[in-house]
Amino acid sequence: METGGYTQADLGRLLGSRQRASDILNSRRPLTMRMAWKLHREWDIPAEAMITPPRTRGRRSAA
Repeated sequence: METGGYTQADLGRLLGSRQRASDILNSRRPLTMRMAWKLHREWDIPAEAMITPPRTRGRRSAA
């Protein structure tokens, strides 16, 4: 967002509410495919940058 000169308020306007933007930025809400597509289309953010692999439900490795 900083690179493009966008603020949290700008993100809120794009996604429907400032609270939703805050929740996404603070990892309390996942970014949906619809939101990712809108960010890609409106702000020219590469879609690949917004895709994360799904969490796996397995044993954690002892590191």
